[in-house]
Amino acid sequence: MLVMGGIIGVGIFFNPADIARAVTSESAYLAMWLFGGLAALSGAMTFAELSAAYPRVGGWYVWLSEAFGRRVAFLFGWTVLLVVSTGACALVARFLGGQVTALFIREPSEAAVVAVAGSAIIFVTCLGAIGLKSGALFQ
Repeated sequence: MLVMGGIIGVGIFFNPADIARAVTSESAYLAMWLFGGLAALSGAMTFAELSAAYPRVGGWYVWLSEAFGRRVAFLFGWTVLLVVSTGACALVARFLGGQVTALFIREPSEAAVVAVAGSAIIFVTCLGAIGLKSGALFQ
């Protein structure tokens, strides 16, 4: 799910039209999607193997601590929490804000886009704080 979520979040929502414009033929475009799918599947299979080899809760932390030690795993976990996840959340929320405001306003201001994006982040955060079931039902 980690790999597929990243591929779907970035590849399908943000890039297809730009890539299609840059590629000269339909077969090359489809070949790129096939290659990307194989790369994503390879990553997913790697995570599946690691999960089978170390069947404990913790995902990346467990795998990195086994390979490089607890300090590296700890630092990576905090980096993901404070940088990677927040950046991805902001990027997806910004995209959502742009799409939602474009539905209602012909040329939305940046302030309107950011307001919708921030509201979406606050809403999803509140759902998560309420409990796992509410977030799962919303998804």
